[in-house]
Amino acid sequence: MFIIIRRRRLLLFMGIMALALLCVGGLKVASNAQLQAWYREGILVRGIDTEEKVVALTFDDGPDPQGTPAVLSALAKHDIKATFFVMGKRAKEYPKLLLGVAAAGHELGNHSYQHNYYNHYDYEFIREDINRTQSLLNELTGEAPALLRAPGGNLTNDVIKAARELELMLVNWGSDSRDWENGKSAESIAAHVLDHVGPGQIILLHDGCPNSLHTAAALDTIITALTAQGYRFVTVSELLALATPEPVSSDARPGVAPAAAGINKADAE
Repeated sequence: MFIIIRRRRLLLFMGIMALALLCVGGLKVASNAQLQAWYREGILVRGIDTEEKVVALTFDDGPDPQGTPAVLSALAKHDIKATFFVMGKRAKEYPKLLLGVAAAGHELGNHSYQHNYYNHYDYEFIREDINRTQSLLNELTGEAPALLRAPGGNLTNDVIKAARELELMLVNWGSDSRDWENGKSAESIAAHVLDHVGPGQIILLHDGCPNSLHTAAALDTIITALTAQGYRFVTVSELLALATPEPVSSDARPGVAPAAAGINKADAE
């Protein structure tokens, strides 16, 4: 009996400590109910509800000296514009690459300063980090982005609060290419995108992860195949202008993946 009581007390203590770590230690992520509310409000988007075959390609974690030029070349070959969610630290390190993205007519979005997962930080840090990147991108390009993608897609009330105050639209994705996974080939990246594509999607890719050259190589297959299927490609802002943001439900229509908030994808640091 004594042993059983001790064990129960230990389990209770461990449960309390785990809950404390979740609340205080930063492993706080949005609940599904919160996500639905933010989607309905329109401050968070992952695509639009449409039957039109249109998608937005997005690229995270650049600019990168290898990945970004390769991705730009692939997009230019097909005369396609995309949205690049850039990290402030890398924009500062590679300003010419950043200006090259902008000069090619692509849209820029804010992807934090150095890819800290925001669910580990408080409101003050988050707001300052976002604003630091906004200021830098405005200084380099003459225009501050209107779009924000949180690192890893991790969302909290503090991230939403900061986005509201800075008047930024938060952008998740409807399809994750999984190109950030180690060892992903161009063929497997392209196959994954083509197997999960759907009208109105925002597609997550990377120009700044270790596999970015494979991502660039996959673009020719992706773009050629989707064009043959009748798809066209637009930036995120152009996509959102086509229809009202999609009110996502847990039983989302086929081809549109659930929101990725709270997922620690292994983006390149």
